Amino acid sequence: MSEYYEYRTILLKRGISPVTHFASLVLGKGVSHITEDGGTFIGLFSPQFGFQSNEMVVLTQWPEDIDMSQESEESIYDTDDVEDYLVEILHPTPRPRSADRLKPGGVYVHRWFTVDAERVNEFIELSDKAWESFEKKFDAQVYGLFEAERDEEDLEHGETRLLLLTRYASLAVWEHSRSEDADPDAWGLFRRRVELTRSTVARSSLLVVPD
Repeated sequence: MSEYYEYRTILLKRGISPVTHFASLVLGKGVSHITEDGGTFIGLFSPQFGFQSNEMVVLTQWPEDIDMSQESEESIYDTDDVEDYLVEILHPTPRPRSADRLKPGGVYVHRWFTVDAERVNEFIELSDKAWESFEKKFDAQVYGLFEAERDEEDLEHGETRLLLLTRYASLAVWEHSRSEDADPDAWGLFRRRVELTRSTVARSSLLVVPD
């Protein structure tokens, strides 16, 4: 069955309490509601670098025939702690694989790429080839590379956005992996990928797990 992913960036009210309350809600009632609606809860992420301090991200997976564009009365996002949210609909590429799960610990880097629309398949192929060497050299696991649904602005500019979600054992591992000398084989492919990229931005986060 085909599927899609919902990447929801949540803007919470200021302070520690809204963050704590929202995390408890998602990992409690939220997981139950998502499952009852036919979806799969993938993960909840809290901010490190690049995110606002009052932002969190909820990643869920849905069968293609379920439309989650209408919020139910039981929505976990319609609470006093939530100021606003932004939803991106994502479609998987070779990653994630069916057996892939998010691994606790470490840091998760959310890296967005804006790519020439006609070169998306080439971008994905280069990435897939590079991961074989990359994951052997570093304590890092690529969970997924997702293609975002194109909006009017994307169509107008002939571009497509992709999200790469990768776990690193630490921020130090992330920094080391960005050195070309550390993995020349992968970097040869990454260099070719740069030529297809209009812009890129990376943000780091922590995976929130139940106490």
